[in-house]
Amino acid sequence: MDELPLDIDISLTDANKTLTPLRVANFNELASGSSLNRDYISFEIKIKNTSATSLIVKISHGTRVIFQEALSASMFIVGNHKWNWDGFNALGKFDSKMLKQSALIVELIAATTEQSKSKTLTIRGKHAEQDWVDVKIDKNSRKVEIELRAEITDGGSNGVGESPPDEVKASPVFNHYPPSDIRRRNHVRLKSFNDLKALLLAHFKIHWSRKIAGPAGLEYDVVVNPVAIKDKAMDDISIEYNTNRDWLRSSNPGSVRGIYSLFGNFVPERIAYNIGWVKYSNGWGFVGSMSADKAFGETAAHELGHEILSAYGGDSYSYSHKGSSSVISQTTKKVANGGVVYPASGEIDIMKYYNGSRPTDFYSRVYASEQDVKSLLWLSRIQFS
Repeated sequence: MDELPLDIDISLTDANKTLTPLRVANFNELASGSSLNRDYISFEIKIKNTSATSLIVKISHGTRVIFQEALSASMFIVGNHKWNWDGFNALGKFDSKMLKQSALIVELIAATTEQSKSKTLTIRGKHAEQDWVDVKIDKNSRKVEIELRAEITDGGSNGVGESPPDEVKASPVFNHYPPSDIRRRNHVRLKSFNDLKALLLAHFKIHWSRKIAGPAGLEYDVVVNPVAIKDKAMDDISIEYNTNRDWLRSSNPGSVRGIYSLFGNFVPERIAYNIGWVKYSNGWGFVGSMSADKAFGETAAHELGHEILSAYGGDSYSYSHKGSSSVISQTTKKVANGGVVYPASGEIDIMKYYNGSRPTDFYSRVYASEQDVKSLLWLSRIQFS
């Protein structure tokens, strides 16, 4: 008796079209400790009329087959079956940018002893959250590379070429500096805009790269590579060189996502490089190049972090510095009101405000928290259709 004609079909399921790398939880799921997100997309495979003796799925990007799998015998029989793909290629590598660049061709190939049939499906990926972040994951080495795109602009300079302020020159200490001392001379700009942009990128990488725990408790080594670019970049922020002036505050209200950021956008979006003679609340002080670099790098990593926190957890999460400051005045909360003190040892959260004196080893301990780094993976989620 002749076999019935083999008929097959493959389609994306409506239930799961969004892929979340490493299954990072939504912000509102953090308290529960679990996530409804999936690190795969699901397909429905239909076998009609007669059972198959083999079943293969191929996924191609352009002319290149990036993944192929021979499906289990349980899927050969007539009926509807579910198959999941985690976005990794045959070498165990995941690349969100590649998955969004152009269409993918999913091909289902079925055969019996007497006949064969194939069916193709075209799927397209797009960013489900933010278009300024992309992720590469190597499941074999458990390494993650995150590309973060930021538009960095030149905010100009203040006080360059000027002599030390009159208040400084009137100080008895000033005359003890030898004539050749940098503290007596007119300020010559020590770093160009491009120098400061490179410094910003380098320090962001330092403060935001770390190890994180993934599914099943497996540890992943995350390296964040920020890129200064205009295309598909987070909200622009400027670098402003400041000397011979009052200390200049850095701020980054970021994109408008709610009532706080709506009013916050009246605040300048800038990262200040304070160097040379700078006036603080307690008087004038001289900031050398090494100290200026460290302070600028950490500040830059903090300010760009506000855009990340806002995109993941919302305005309040970002503007309150994760609950450690007042949203409106941006002042540090006292411990009695929910504020925090610097930890005696271990990591210092780069996005929190702390009570007390800054530790002497502050710059070697200050990092983005594990969850804030994980949020970059959540922000790179891909929606397929």
